[in-house]
Amino acid sequence: MPEPPTWAQELLDHLRPISRDVGGVVAGLAETVDGTAALQDDSGTLVAGTPMAPNPSSNAD
Repeated sequence: MPEPPTWAQELLDHLRPISRDVGGVVAGLAETVDGTAALQDDSGTLVAGTPMAPNPSSNAD
């Protein structure tokens, strides 16, 4: 019996109609919310989308 899909797989299934590449998915998300969207890797490097300025009011201290 196959494993049930993970939440990430389910999310990708919903996003797939927007685009087949990550840049298109991020652009589609930004358009959907009428705003900006960005995808960064674990080091903070921008993978796709528009770079966003850090929020000075959100301090992790």
